[in-house]
Amino acid sequence: MRSLCRTSSLVCEGVVRLATACCLAGTRGIGLAIARCLARDGFNLVLGYNSNSERAKKEASAIEEDQPGVYVHLTEGDIADPGTVGELFRGVEVRFQALQALQSRSVKESWTPAMHVDV
Repeated sequence: MRSLCRTSSLVCEGVVRLATACCLAGTRGIGLAIARCLARDGFNLVLGYNSNSERAKKEASAIEEDQPGVYVHLTEGDIADPGTVGELFRGVEVRFQALQALQSRSVKESWTPAMHVDV
């Protein structure tokens, strides 16, 4: 099955390397749908969520199970708080070293702090 959000893989010397995407609200609704799509295209994920850690862990596990080789890192907190956004980006740096995609548009009016975090 072909993915609807087809993205190109990173290729270095003939070896496909996974890219990393950060979804600021990626454990439910449209953010989760986008995260699943990115995982199908081979992206590792850093997913933010505000509450319900049980659900977030369940969704992260389901993505990793459905897409072998894809890893998910979770960060809990209010993405309107620059500290939470900073934690998301620290998760990228520690776990995956670099970020190739950022999904933030599904977050109503609170994505602006993400654009002001010094990373």
